[in-house]
Amino acid sequence: PNSVLTPQPVPGLQNIAKIRVGSGANFAIDGSGTLWAWGYNAYGQIDGNTWPSAAPTPRALPIGCTLDAAVNDLFALAVLEDGSVLSWGNGQSGQLGDGPGVVFRFFPAPVSGLTDVVSISASNSHVLAVKRDGTVWGWGSNLYSQLGLGEGAPNTIYSPVQIPG
Repeated sequence: PNSVLTPQPVPGLQNIAKIRVGSGANFAIDGSGTLWAWGYNAYGQIDGNTWPSAAPTPRALPIGCTLDAAVNDLFALAVLEDGSVLSWGNGQSGQLGDGPGVVFRFFPAPVSGLTDVVSISASNSHVLAVKRDGTVWGWGSNLYSQLGLGEGAPNTIYSPVQIPG
């Protein structure tokens, strides 16, 4: 069905610790740190191909358990237990955090220079991450000053930078 009018359990999910919802895709992290994904998948956010996934699928990550995640129609991110961050999908506005040359990637890869992350959030065009020490880091589109970098900052930030204040 295209709509569900009353709450229903999501088949196959148990012991869920966190849910992250994008505009067309969803992530769930279970108690063991497994990242489950389903929904819109045009840029490989779910399983490395471009077909939608109607049922939760475990997303293979290269290392570690997932502590947090973010997903939307363009790209996805995962924070691993060691505080590193992985990104994948469409990074046309610098959202993958890997410099200006990376605009698309089907498989998760580390966001370089970013460690000790405990929480992450993303729009379709930018990312904010909180480190263990309480500092906030951001990257991606800054067209409307959404990264909080002040007057004169570039419109696109391709690698994580600490947000002042």
